[in-house]
Amino acid sequence: GAHAKDALDAIAAQYPHLQIKYGGHAFAAGVRMPVQSVPEFALVWEEAIGAALAGKPASPLRHDGPLGQPPSREAVQEIQALEPFGKGFPMPVFCDQVEVLRIRPLKAGSQHMSLDVAFPGGVTHRMVWFGCLDADGRAPIQPGFHTLGYELAASTYKRGPGFDLIVRQAIGLEPR
Repeated sequence: GAHAKDALDAIAAQYPHLQIKYGGHAFAAGVRMPVQSVPEFALVWEEAIGAALAGKPASPLRHDGPLGQPPSREAVQEIQALEPFGKGFPMPVFCDQVEVLRIRPLKAGSQHMSLDVAFPGGVTHRMVWFGCLDADGRAPIQPGFHTLGYELAASTYKRGPGFDLIVRQAIGLEPR
């Protein structure tokens, strides 16, 4: 990984006009700055972390294997019964081969996409993959069969109680 405090040390030295105040260690850091510095800081932070990670192999996705049943509200309730999740006890990530039927951006100009997928047995669901589109709007996968690592999360967004399938990675692809 990248060392968060080292990245902030470098940014503070190279960009003193950002007026950042910070503290932290290798894996976590906090930063304060004038609000007008935020857009430039966001860019230089991305550059600093990108440079720190350049040439390092990506971490493989740790997962819990296949869900073993079609995604459902009942499965969400079983997962919720295991909470709280956190350090040392992460939220489960399942890994299933699905047929991606359709891919589209969540909205124009978004880096997120929506996938219509068919699970084994023909059950279809919508999945969401945050931050996966590149700067030109290209998706990391195309319709077809893929093994996806995903979380099954409770949701009340727009349509009432239900669940979301949130893609974390296409297995066999390097994480972005």
